[in-house]
Amino acid sequence: MAEGPDILHVIPAGEFTPSDIGLSALREDFDLWKNIMREYGEEFLNVEEAYGRGGRPIDYSRDEPFHRLHAAYVSGELTVRVLGIGLDLLDWKPSLYTVCVLDSPTFDEIFAAMVSSGPEGTILVGPEGQGIPFTEENVRLYTGHPGTVNAGAACLELAWRHRDALGVAPPP
Repeated sequence: MAEGPDILHVIPAGEFTPSDIGLSALREDFDLWKNIMREYGEEFLNVEEAYGRGGRPIDYSRDEPFHRLHAAYVSGELTVRVLGIGLDLLDWKPSLYTVCVLDSPTFDEIFAAMVSSGPEGTILVGPEGQGIPFTEENVRLYTGHPGTVNAGAACLELAWRHRDALGVAPPP
């Protein structure tokens, strides 16, 4: 995703933000998986509640896309792995590097209404509006670009390095 002029990052990416201003949301939402789901809602679908401006807590068992994301996680259509932790040398802010692997039909179903841009930036897509193929050439293109944030480059590099363990084969 392009976050600003010449700044690129992977999706989902973000910091912990509860779904609403109520104190119970702090307790309920302080969960890595729920944070990842909210980031997907924010960045791919512009879900207002996911930005922390909702008037009520998210019902993760009913509200979309959270219900469907969690169902995909439980069924194995979606897996989440922690790749590592990094510390940015400029701001000393730690980053938890994670990767989500979704089956193509599941991704297409959950994100059928994906936006091309939103408050956090523009989503970069590949040929014919589809995702950017996960190839070594594309990984090197983005990890080597000076505008790619360190955390994004690290996630891409680690995902490529561990693609076999993640069950991700590059396209033919």
